[in-house]
Amino acid sequence: MNSYNKYIDHTFRLFCCISVATVAILLTINTSHALKTDGFVEVSSEEIKNLVVGNTVIGTYKGTRYEEYYEPNGRLRGNYGSGGYTGRWKILSNNILRLDVDRILNFTLLKNPENGAYYFGEKRKNGKYSTLHKIEILKGDKT
Repeated sequence: MNSYNKYIDHTFRLFCCISVATVAILLTINTSHALKTDGFVEVSSEEIKNLVVGNTVIGTYKGTRYEEYYEPNGRLRGNYGSGGYTGRWKILSNNILRLDVDRILNFTLLKNPENGAYYFGEKRKNGKYSTLHKIEILKGDKT
């Protein structure tokens, strides 16, 4: 093997090692930030009402910060990123908070009993939650 072929072979091996290491790091980062919902409790419809009505919910949905005020009359006012929005909300009998803004969103409110933190998540048919994100509930209108 001539020196050029050795150089190409060495470069290719180095590239493969770096690629494998990068994938391993990315998988570690991705799984270390995955939120496990084992032990989380779905909040009842009555508790959802007591927590959100007349209050502001703050969170980050799909990487963008939002804040929403849940008016007692079923109206919703919020800010998502740099834009504001309005809509309607209601609590369904199966502990789902339905938001009707530019589309219908059905959220389950979950509580982590270990630290008392609340989370919104969209429950899938398989029982797992998508778009699960931590929220903060503030008394009154903070929008």
